Amino acid sequence: YSMALGAFIIGAIIAESNQLQKIEYLINPLRDMFSAVFFVSVGLLFNPHVIVDYFYPVLVITAAVIIGKIVSSSLG
Repeated sequence: YSMALGAFIIGAIIAESNQLQKIEYLINPLRDMFSAVFFVSVGLLFNPHVIVDYFYPVLVITAAVIIGKIVSSSLG
């Protein structure tokens, strides 16, 4: 709880800082590293056998998303 509160307070202080661009420049490599670590760790949790086990529901949901995207984009 206290870590989340501390992160919120630091974020609020940084947002009001007049050196925001320099801070973002310094933090970007660290943010990119943690983003890569996050996506790799989530990718390692993926089990490909789930797609085989639930082939028809995955196929129906995929078709619904593709058709919905086409219809909504055409109407827009």
